[in-house]
Amino acid sequence: MHTAVFVVGPPGVGKTSAMRVLLGESYRRFTLEENGRVKWTLNKPYAFAGHYGLGTFDGADTVPNDGWEPNLDYWESEILPNKDFQFTVFDGDRFSHNNAKRRLEAAGVRVLCVHLTASDAVMEARRAERGSDQNATWLKGRVSKARKFATGFAPQETELGFDDMFGGGADESEKENRLLEVGVEDITP
Repeated sequence: MHTAVFVVGPPGVGKTSAMRVLLGESYRRFTLEENGRVKWTLNKPYAFAGHYGLGTFDGADTVPNDGWEPNLDYWESEILPNKDFQFTVFDGDRFSHNNAKRRLEAAGVRVLCVHLTASDAVMEARRAERGSDQNATWLKGRVSKARKFATGFAPQETELGFDDMFGGGADESEKENRLLEVGVEDITP
């Protein structure tokens, strides 16, 4: 079964850096010429949304804000049916929203989330090191968005209800944990 993985976390936490390590060195990067919004980096068995190997800001951040849908169109028609690709990776903000999540789930693939976190002090130091001067309010919003999105992959806490006591309880798939939380305080990719 094909697996799609969202990698989320605050800007500068190391999402794209970690994916570069996974990607390796023998990859192919391409853009569909007709619209320039469809960008992929491929290294079997992995398909990565966006372009990697470009510098500080690469990965799925190279996909325009309105590019998530054409990239998923391409993924459904070209990558998903290709048995050479067993994993698709979506790192960062462009794809980490419920519309993309629902579309991947509807395609019948296993959809997981990796949420990378670090303390505010570590994040400030990493952003300073890479020369990032992003607006503090915007950064706070990205942290909240990543956390909220990641929470949607964890089993829901439920109270014992009527159906649980008298049969017909909750669907077991709703109880599967599809979230991996990784604190990256003292680690590098």
